[in-house]
Amino acid sequence: MTLIISMSIPISIIITLGVLYFTGISLNNLSLMGLMLAVGMLVDNSVVITESIYTQRQLDPDNPQDALIRGVKLVIKPVIAGTLTTVCVFLPVIVGEGNLLAIFLTHVAVAIIASLIISLMLSISVVPMAIGLFVKKQQSKTGGLEARFFNRWSQIKKRYKFLLIIGIYVLLYVLAKLMKMPAENFSIFAYVSLFFLFSLFLIRNYLSILKFFLKHRWLTFFSALMLVFVGMFCLKFMSQDDGTGQSVSRNFWFPYHVNGNYTLDRMKKDVDRVEDYLYANQEKFEIDSVYTYYNENGNATSMITLIDEDLATKTVSEVKKEILENMPEITIGSPSFQWRSNIGSQGIKLYLQGESAQFIREEMLDEVMFMLGNVEKVTNVQVEQKNNREELQVNVNRERALNLGLDPTVVAQSVSIAMRGMNLKEYVSETGEIPVKMRFYKKGQFEIDQLRNLPIKNADGVSIPLNNVAEIKSTSSPQRLFRLGRLNSVQIDLDVEDDSNVKEVREAITAMMENYNVPNGYSWTFNLEGNGANISLTDLVMPFVIALLVIFMVMAAMFESLLFPICVYNTILFSILGIFLFFAITGTTFNVMAGIGAMILIGVVVNNGIVLIDHINNLRKEGMNRFDAVVQGGLDRIRPVLMTVSTTVVGLLPLSVSVSAVGGGNGPSYFPMARAIIGGLTFSTIISLVLLPCIYCWLDDLSLWGKERFARVLNRLQGNRTVGVVAVKQNVNADLRSNTSHDEA
Repeated sequence: MTLIISMSIPISIIITLGVLYFTGISLNNLSLMGLMLAVGMLVDNSVVITESIYTQRQLDPDNPQDALIRGVKLVIKPVIAGTLTTVCVFLPVIVGEGNLLAIFLTHVAVAIIASLIISLMLSISVVPMAIGLFVKKQQSKTGGLEARFFNRWSQIKKRYKFLLIIGIYVLLYVLAKLMKMPAENFSIFAYVSLFFLFSLFLIRNYLSILKFFLKHRWLTFFSALMLVFVGMFCLKFMSQDDGTGQSVSRNFWFPYHVNGNYTLDRMKKDVDRVEDYLYANQEKFEIDSVYTYYNENGNATSMITLIDEDLATKTVSEVKKEILENMPEITIGSPSFQWRSNIGSQGIKLYLQGESAQFIREEMLDEVMFMLGNVEKVTNVQVEQKNNREELQVNVNRERALNLGLDPTVVAQSVSIAMRGMNLKEYVSETGEIPVKMRFYKKGQFEIDQLRNLPIKNADGVSIPLNNVAEIKSTSSPQRLFRLGRLNSVQIDLDVEDDSNVKEVREAITAMMENYNVPNGYSWTFNLEGNGANISLTDLVMPFVIALLVIFMVMAAMFESLLFPICVYNTILFSILGIFLFFAITGTTFNVMAGIGAMILIGVVVNNGIVLIDHINNLRKEGMNRFDAVVQGGLDRIRPVLMTVSTTVVGLLPLSVSVSAVGGGNGPSYFPMARAIIGGLTFSTIISLVLLPCIYCWLDDLSLWGKERFARVLNRLQGNRTVGVVAVKQNVNADLRSNTSHDEA
């Protein structure tokens, strides 16, 4: 059966590649990320259906074909509903506003939706058919690896069990240090291994644990309340970022902010001076290496790599402050640390837009830069367009040139030959041909006065200096003309302190810019945000809310009740708390990618609750009382629930410890998204297996109480109506008797 279930993965992926081809989506980083996220979920439906078939065959071993059909029918509805909840998560984004979030998630969503739907079709058709063809006889194994393991484990004394587990983790920690594994990666593996160990413990003791919490409702309620407070407490220790910043290693960029164009020799002098300063204090700054790149276009930056975190005694923020304290001054620029992570984020960018870039630079730029420099936590303000290229402009006076007998075209050709030179015929020698080039001055010895005195002969053979017919001036011009939304734009780079909250800094800058009197026809925007080219956490709020509503509608249609979807919604609450706990343990920053992971998580985490509640309802329909149905339903579904969660977690583990990023390293990293799903799914699964049956009983009691109260009110209204009718009849009879006696009289 394991082989049959496993075949769902390659078959689903192969067919999904065909779907991507016909939908016009290439196999890019985003679609591959969708496949990576879906790999662990492709076997979920097959596991649930196979387990149901296995159970029915054990109950009716003489009719394997009927048991197979019955096993599929029992779980086909929750399996379809669970797949629909995952699909519904992406619908608000795909059909919503066409911003970068929609573009980003569309490629991811198509890969996930296609693979999950294909796996669903395989699980309800191919998998049962394969089981019917290849698994003829079914025997329950009582002496398997799990049973032998627990038999050995039960022979160990309790006080030694705890010491053995601690010893194993200490040994693994030492091995991880010797292998130079990052501390956060070890935390992830330790957390996941604890989940697997606790899952084994829960399987062996689930019956007694579930009965205990079902019988002690107030204890269950306060335990759940305490878990909520613990999750909110972990929120304080979890770092947040509304952008995409997330540090993954101890290396960072040190840009020089070059204020012009210089020769390589001139830049080398200042770069060597900075590198000498860094290497002279290598031990003090805990630097491992320095790599510097620079060119003649005004680009210069150093990559500083610090020693291993295990050997370090200072934080990255402390090292940066110490480096800047005694940094030598250089003439080519103003070196500073931009707020930058290793995923390519360049800090905060602000764009001034309008019809004329020259007007922006001359009339608006200085005032805006001064205001931005006074914003708290902003350490440096750099204008990208001020890194200009120096150039000479020769403006020929056509009228004067013609009066002196000079053709303006000849003047231009003479200047071109003087500045660039002219290739002559090669000199042929005994050793070969030698290229010959005529120049007006020797290389590296040009002076502007030489150009002003450049002699140009007219038609009469009279030499006229260039200065008499042209104006020569030295000026600067931008290296590039930057247009955003068909408007000329000037980019301002803002450096932010490492320990600051980027979201708060952006809000402060927004408040400052709202008080600035922007001229008519001009505007400003953050990080291309005005054109939907930047994703922030606020962009996820509305899709998150819509996804919750659509998931509620799917569950309400399936359960034919409004209370049971609320019961399943508790899994979403504890999954969010699980993200807070996991991120606080691993030191992961909650950013946009983590928010996308949380949004995907809400469509996945409800599947377990749907399968469990639906099975409990089926048992009650068969005549079992509620308590026995809840207990038996939990026992029947604990293994498939833990198996589906385990496959999803194992499938996401490589992505959670990877430093891969969108765009091959220039975009946000994938790992916060994978860690959000792992942390929320594992925590919610363990809690929900115990708490969800209890909440089911509470809501069922609430439903019975509501029906009873409604029936009482209805009966009371019907009783009053009956009394009123009787009273009316009595009055009518009295009137009739009175009229009769009156007539007789």
